[in-house]
Amino acid sequence: SALEPGGPIDVPYLANLCVSVKFQRRGIAEALVLEAASRAEDQCYKYLFVSVDSSNFPARRLYEKLEFLPVVPPPELPQRRKVFYVRSLSG
Repeated sequence: SALEPGGPIDVPYLANLCVSVKFQRRGIAEALVLEAASRAEDQCYKYLFVSVDSSNFPARRLYEKLEFLPVVPPPELPQRRKVFYVRSLSG
């Protein structure tokens, strides 16, 4: 896969993050995203990427709140109905 270590795109990519409906609105998704960013930073990555369904506005708001910026994805990634975001890491 393009996103596997050593593949054409060797970057941390947060995929398929979801929280059970009965546990939503408790900060769990935010904590998971921040932990993923921290771990990526610990491994000296400069960016964390994520994609989300274009109609998932709560998730899009969360990523934007956490300073993710929309980006145009590389052509080898499936792009149908997705919005791609990147967050700069300080490490």
